[in-house]
Amino acid sequence: MLRRFAAVLVLTAIASAQTAPAPTAKKPKTAPAAPAARPGASAKAGAAAIGPETPVMYISGLCALGASTAAAKPVPNSPPAQCVRAVTKAQFERMVAGMGARAAAADKAQLAEYYARALLIDNESRKLKLDQDPAVAQAIWMGRVAALGDALHKHFQKQFGNVSDAEIQKFYDENKQQFDEATVRRVVIPKPPQKGEVEKPAAPEKSGAAPNSPSAAKTAQPAAPELPYEQQVAMSKAYAEKLLARARAGEDLEKLQKESFATAKLDVEADTNAVPLHRGQLPPAHDEKIFATKAGEVTPLIEEPNAFLFYKVEKRREVPLAEARAEIKEQMIAEKEEAAVRRVFTSGRPQLNPLYFTPPQPPAEAPNAQPKTEPQSAEPPQAEPPKQPAASEPPKQQAAPPAEPEKPQAEPPAEPPRVRPE
Repeated sequence: MLRRFAAVLVLTAIASAQTAPAPTAKKPKTAPAAPAARPGASAKAGAAAIGPETPVMYISGLCALGASTAAAKPVPNSPPAQCVRAVTKAQFERMVAGMGARAAAADKAQLAEYYARALLIDNESRKLKLDQDPAVAQAIWMGRVAALGDALHKHFQKQFGNVSDAEIQKFYDENKQQFDEATVRRVVIPKPPQKGEVEKPAAPEKSGAAPNSPSAAKTAQPAAPELPYEQQVAMSKAYAEKLLARARAGEDLEKLQKESFATAKLDVEADTNAVPLHRGQLPPAHDEKIFATKAGEVTPLIEEPNAFLFYKVEKRREVPLAEARAEIKEQMIAEKEEAAVRRVFTSGRPQLNPLYFTPPQPPAEAPNAQPKTEPQSAEPPQAEPPKQPAASEPPKQQAAPPAEPEKPQAEPPAEPPRVRPE
């Protein structure tokens, strides 16, 4: 239960902060009192009177944390048996800032409850010496590296954040093509699904039906032969070419998209809304055809692994510098940060042991190579029986079951098995 609580501690604290007040931590009798606001003073004035090192909450029972814990400091002159720790305003606000903007808007009393529980989890884990477990220590190190990576990113963002107007103007002049914009609408024609393995029709159940009964005749009918996948794709392409011609003739794209999905038997909502795009936002094959097409025209057909598609270019324009300024600045900061990170990563190159990272692969045999003759003195290897897949595992294509149990299993075919009429 404690582990589960620790995993959702932050989310629970923030979510509950909007609904119900939390009990405030009780202050020990021996602990020094925090400065109280003068009668009639506003809450804002009272908060301003508390300095960064002023304690804002006290927690007892944290004996395992030690005196060097950064999250809480021992309270002087407190009873040793109570192990009272104080959390200062600066510590509390650092914790809130680390939790993000959503926590900053949450109720402080709820966040104080979260802070206290986090310290109690830390204390109990240290008491049980869980932090000395190698797996836990590794997880703590990985979490530290993740936090340092985020801090490094923020450092570079701040370091390279000052981009001058002259730099922005130069980037714009040297990359004019990048700010060529095309507003497009798209129509997708799905290809037929490629089946990795075709299931064989189930044998008719032995229900005692007469041979000439309608049910027996129905189960005895062979399945219709399936067209080769290449032929199905060719038919899909021919259909896509017809839709392309209709689009160039001025037919509504939404109507064509709905028809395409209906033909493919896809229950998908047609989306042909116009979208503005810059060069580089789509794959090169798409960019090439879109930006070679004039406004009001339709691109040639584009083939993808799972679909054919085409675009209609609604309009073209060059984005002015005033609109592109923020985008240019963001891109320049990202490029400078990427160069800095690359320098960090190239400063130390790992040298890998090939015996561990690249285990030797068996040499590939030639297609017509003759089997090698083993020495007579060596014991002939025993053939292992074929492994049967578990009931929960899906059947593998390389080890397809035989068509009939009584026949010996044939070699696996080079192509996926097709359903043929008996």
